[in-house]
This record gives sequence, C-alpha cells and structure tokens, in this order.
Amino acid sequence: MIKKVVLVVFFILVIFICVMALQNDPGSIIAKLPAEPFKEGATTLYYRVYLFGVLPVGDAVIEDSGIKKIDKKNLYCLKARAKSSSLVSKIYPFEVSLESFLDQATMLPVSFLQKIKTKQKELAKEVSYDQKNNIMQILEVKRSILPETYEPLSAIWKLRTIDFSLQKEVELNINTNQKNYTLAVAATQAHLRLKGLTTPIVRLKSKIFRRDKNPYHQSKVDIIFMDNPNKTPIYIKVFASGMLITVRLTDIR
Repeated sequence: MIKKVVLVVFFILVIFICVMALQNDPGSIIAKLPAEPFKEGATTLYYRVYLFGVLPVGDAVIEDSGIKKIDKKNLYCLKARAKSSSLVSKIYPFEVSLESFLDQATMLPVSFLQKIKTKQKELAKEVSYDQKNNIMQILEVKRSILPETYEPLSAIWKLRTIDFSLQKEVELNINTNQKNYTLAVAATQAHLRLKGLTTPIVRLKSKIFRRDKNPYHQSKVDIIFMDNPNKTPIYIKVFASGMLITVRLTDIR
C-alpha cells in the first residue's frame, strides 16, 4: 500500500513539473497572445501571477503612463499594480501598487511610491531620490546611495533599453529601503520557431544582493524579453525567501 502511495505521489510530481515547464516555455506564452500583440503605441502589459509556476494567485499590469507634471516638473511616469485572483481573495486578499517618476534626461527615479494592502494591514511608502548628491529620503530619514540608483520599475525600464547583442553583462544599483543592492544581469540571445517564423528573444539571469555581501539577503530574478524595439518582457521568475513566483504575459494594449 505504501509503495502505491509513493508511486502516485511521484507520478503527480512528475506531471506537476512537466506542466510547469510547458506553461513557462516562452514559445507557449507567445503562442497564447492575441494576434499582432506587439504593435507600436501599446503601453500597457497584462500578466498572470503564479505561485510555484502553476498556481494562479493574481493578475498584474505594468503601464507606461508618459509625461506627468509633478511639483512643476515634467517627469516620466511608470506604474505597476497587482491584485489577488478571485479564488485567492477569499483566503488572502492583497493589492499592490507601484508608481515611479523618472527624470526625462537621465531616466533615473526622482520619486517612488509603494502601497501594499492585505486583509490585516495597509502599508504605504514614498521614496525620493537626489541623484545628483547621491541621497535617498524616506519620511525624514536620509541615506546615502550609489550613483545611478534605481528602484524596481525604473530598473526594468533600463534593462529594456539595453542592446544585449553588444552588452552581455550589466550591473545596476538598487535601493528602495535602507541598504544598497546590486542587480547583476547576464544575458543570452536565442531564437524561437513559431508558425514558421523566427522570433528572437533575450534571456536574462540575474542576482540581487547587498553591497555589504550579506549572504542572507539575496534573490534571483530571470526575465525573458522579446528581442524587439520595445524589449517586451514576456516572462519573469522570482525566487526569494524560499518562495518561487512566476509572471507570464497575457496581453498587450
């Protein structure tokens, strides 16, 4: 009896792994997108969020909002938001919103807003960046940052502007809280055959770690971009604190 149970569990695990691998394949993701999804002028990316690669837990949107006037300055605005799926909302509802305002000349962040809402609490944080003097401020607390420091939205934006045929490795400075982090990225290019056509993609494998080399504050992020002018991110995998989150593109508008 025990052997039968072990075999059944093993069989389920094999199916689980196979399904996860198939669903996360970039070819499968692109094939499920609407016809001509990468048209010019599309500024909003829609994603499905999965726990451990197969369990849908929410939906996310990344939006290029263009120029906005903030405190008499014309800043470039990026937005992202995520919320729990209808099923998950019954157990653990959550909402996350991020907003980044960038200097038009440098495309470095000037301010970053983060809001997190769960069943138990609501958290809000606003970070301002003085890139000229390498200072970051949260409320009344000021901290030193490294030159050209990014937050998550502007970091992804920066990666989407890089020609990885010329530059295979990149390091960015990240800080939204207290300590300075490094985002170290290694890129490889590949080609997919879809419906008789060759589709170029870029695979990024990256590590995020503290500048002080603390081994307990590390995470891994893999991103797959379409190798088109917009460098459209179609797949993101995040492994942090023992948790695996994958994000797949579902639509572009």
